[in-house]
Formats: sequence, C-alpha cells, structure tokens
Amino acid sequence: MPDNKPSPLLSSIMSFVFFGVGLAIIFVAMDVIPLDDSQFSAPRWVVAAAGGLFSLAGIMIFTGERWPWVNAILGVVLVFTFGCIGGWVALYGAAEGFSINGNSGLGKVGILIARIAFGTGSVICFMVVIGAISSSIIKLFRR
Repeated sequence: MPDNKPSPLLSSIMSFVFFGVGLAIIFVAMDVIPLDDSQFSAPRWVVAAAGGLFSLAGIMIFTGERWPWVNAILGVVLVFTFGCIGGWVALYGAAEGFSINGNSGLGKVGILIARIAFGTGSVICFMVVIGAISSSIIKLFRR
C-alpha cells in the first residue's frame, strides 16, 4: 500500500498558508485591515470565528503527528466554532442569503429548510463536543 503522506516541506507550507489566510480574515474582522461595515453580512465575531477555523487548521497541520493531544484539543475547538457559526446562520442569517438569493422558487419554505439544516448541523457539532469532552472525563476517571 503506497504512503500518501505529503512531504514535511509541503505540510509546513500548507500550514503557514492556512494560518496566514485565517489571520488575515481575523485582522479584517478586528478592523486591523480596514473594510467598510457594509461589506459584512454577518457580525465581525462570526467573520473572526471563520478566520479562526483556517488558522486552527493551519496549526493542526503543523503539529501533525508530533503532538496528537494538541490536535485533539484543537479539533474540539474547531467543531465548537463550526457549531457557533452554523447556529448564528440558522438564527440570525439574512433570508436573502439563503436559496440562491431567494431565486430558488421555494420562497419561505426554502429559507426554513436552510435554517433547519444549519441549526441541525450546529446541534450535531455541539453534541460532538459534549461527547468528546465527556469521553475524555470518563477516561480520566477509569485510570
């Protein structure tokens, strides 16, 4: 069976690319890189969280197999962040952003389906986080 692992150089380059892109998005959200508020269709914290996902992925690529416990913790943070973003979209996302800008022909039903999909995904993310944390706590007490 062939080994499909990327080279260490490629892994390092990709980790810095992901981290850098995420950091740039976070800087935009924090107004370090100025952008007019009318360009945002979500609060700045949601944009920063999305940038954080990229940066976390970059860190996880960099740590790789060296520190698996770091990747385990960051993986839980990553899934939690996905849940937060999806929850915001489900509860507060603009209806115009769903259903191809309202042109799907489904109207309010399409928007409701999209909100349910994002909300369900968010709940699943939170359940995964609760499961991961409780599993780790149970493992600690079984020792």
